[in-house]
Amino acid sequence: MYSRQLYVANRAQFSDRREKQWKENLKMRFLVTPAFPSEKDKLFYKNLSEKINEAYTLCISCWTYDKHKDCDESITNWKCYGEDTYRIETTIEDLIWCIHPTDKIIILSPVSYEKSEYDGTVYNAIFKKYISYQDEQELRMCLLSSAENELLNIDTSKLIHRIRLSPFLSKEQNKNDKVQLENQFELSPTLVELSHLYEEKQSDLR
Repeated sequence: MYSRQLYVANRAQFSDRREKQWKENLKMRFLVTPAFPSEKDKLFYKNLSEKINEAYTLCISCWTYDKHKDCDESITNWKCYGEDTYRIETTIEDLIWCIHPTDKIIILSPVSYEKSEYDGTVYNAIFKKYISYQDEQELRMCLLSSAENELLNIDTSKLIHRIRLSPFLSKEQNKNDKVQLENQFELSPTLVELSHLYEEKQSDLR
């Protein structure tokens, strides 16, 4: 963020093995095809299979989508995504418009959560996750790129509506980080807030 760039990782780097096309039920890895397909059908399913396989090699940026705005932070997300991080709050519109012109094709959509592991479509291969992840309420930005990662130039003044500091930071670090963020991005003091949560790092409890 300090470089005014948005880092977008390839989903192959994610810890969830389903992002790498792993299926609990092996048969769900294969498309359902006609028993006696025509040559046209064969070509269609061959192309579809290739596109679904390609979908598992794309770059993804994950955001939490709170459409009801009834909870401004989640302890689960803090623990999952890092104790020494910040929470950037924005809108879908400004997330789109903060990105400088690029030749990359970008698709933005909420993730759906289902128990079924069958993809069936390229869209589901990108924007559907197993139901156990539904607490994430993810809004997913997908770049049609199979690079190891992508860096998108952004306008942070458009992106940042508010920055929430981690509940795991010490009082001194909170103070230093708040001043640094306000100066670095020319933010009003009211836009950099402390967490409403009070947590200790697991490493400090050992």
